[in-house]
Amino acid sequence: MSSLECSEIAPSMLAGRRVLLVCPQTFDYHRLLRDELGLHGAQVDCFTENLENTAYAIARRLGSRGLSAYKDFFRRTVARQAAQVEYDFILVVRGEFLNRAWLEWLRAAQPQARMVMYQWDPVRIHDFRPVIDVFDRVASFDRADCEQYGLDYLPLFFCRDLDRLRDGGDEPRWDLTFVGTLHSDRTRIALDLAEQAAAAGLSTFLFFYLTWTSYTKQAWIQRTIPRRVPHLSLRPMPRSRLLEIIGRSRAVIDVNKPEQTGLTMRTMEVLGAGRKLITTNEHVRMEPFYSPEVVDVVDRDAPALDTDFVVASHAPADVHRQRLDRWLLDLLGDRAA
Repeated sequence: MSSLECSEIAPSMLAGRRVLLVCPQTFDYHRLLRDELGLHGAQVDCFTENLENTAYAIARRLGSRGLSAYKDFFRRTVARQAAQVEYDFILVVRGEFLNRAWLEWLRAAQPQARMVMYQWDPVRIHDFRPVIDVFDRVASFDRADCEQYGLDYLPLFFCRDLDRLRDGGDEPRWDLTFVGTLHSDRTRIALDLAEQAAAAGLSTFLFFYLTWTSYTKQAWIQRTIPRRVPHLSLRPMPRSRLLEIIGRSRAVIDVNKPEQTGLTMRTMEVLGAGRKLITTNEHVRMEPFYSPEVVDVVDRDAPALDTDFVVASHAPADVHRQRLDRWLLDLLGDRAA
């Protein structure tokens, strides 16, 4: 039995509880959150904020009135369900569509519920400050925001489907890999590191993703997509394929957004899989699980690949508190009957 398996907590404080979950429809993470709550024995009503569907695209084209109507429809949909059920927990992840007036209504309608908000974007990207005091607890992945606004700091999570990789998995096929959305200076950094790896005789795999809307904007209007991008997909990589890539990598590249201090989801997935991480986020050095044998921090302005780091043997980082089953219990807090 692995150390991560030993960290599971049972019986769960969520067993038999009703949970209202509102979160973004980002890759598969909304399903993973919902399903993990269910594995704890909770009965979950999940509502996802979708910023990529056709309805949202039409609403954006209609301007502020269109967006306002779209978000109002989402809130009314959630409210119809919330008016019929007495919840024990209300978990809001990001909550871009939820304004203060609606959250105050929800607070009054569900006085018995513990309301928790988690932010995986910094205030500079999504300003959630006006609603902080509506919740019983607000946690964020961004250490700077937590220090400035008095929030609880909680890095992101990884899921239990990475356990197999951590406990062995397949033999490495690639020395260095990257899978991620194309944005900011991420492309240049990933390509620079991959080219250095190839020059040193190391094997690489790169996968860049853009939504169709972002692709048309960057390719035809801004013309900012570098010609040397080896593979650009308009569909996100399926999670099963992502896990295969991580599992067969020696080291994985992570490039955080320049305005972001919080650790990315990729950071936690790579470390949760027991693989080595090459990242531009120097704040990882502040974490208790940081080890220079497992995490190499590179300068985003002049990224230099340490080939010895890539090929050296290592012991996996101890990130058991970030596995989603433990993470949810830490986030929602101790709420015994």
